[in-house]
Amino acid sequence: MRIIWAKGQRIRASDKNLVYRFCVGTLLLLFVAVLLLLNMGQLMRTDWEHFSLLDNGVTLSTYNFITTFFVPCTVSA
Repeated sequence: MRIIWAKGQRIRASDKNLVYRFCVGTLLLLFVAVLLLLNMGQLMRTDWEHFSLLDNGVTLSTYNFITTFFVPCTVSA
C-alpha cells in the first residue's frame, strides 16, 4: 500500500532555474494567447494571399533590423 501513496520528487531550493523557466514560459504563453485572442478579428479579416509589408510602406532599414532581431535576443539572454 505504501508504494501507491509515494510522494515523489520535490522541488528543491537549488532548482531556482527550473522555477524561473517555468514561470517565464507560462507568462510568455499567456501573453501570446491573449495577444492572439485580442487580434483574432483582424487576423481573420486580413487577405493573406495579397498581403505584403513592402506595399504598406515597411522597409528594412538598419533601425528595423536592430530592433527586430538584436533587442529580443538581448532581452531573452
